[in-house]
Amino acid sequence: MSPEHANISGLMDRASSGDSGTFAKLALASQDQLLRFALAQGLTWP
Repeated sequence: MSPEHANISGLMDRASSGDSGTFAKLALASQDQLLRFALAQGLTWP
């Protein structure tokens, strides 16, 4: 598991306990990973 995925997994564990601050960090980390994946797959903006 990559460090980024391990970080997201840890954030998911903490967010599931109701920590709203961690939930926000999880959302940002997830969006970052999705954007990186999309760019790696050739996503372009018009």
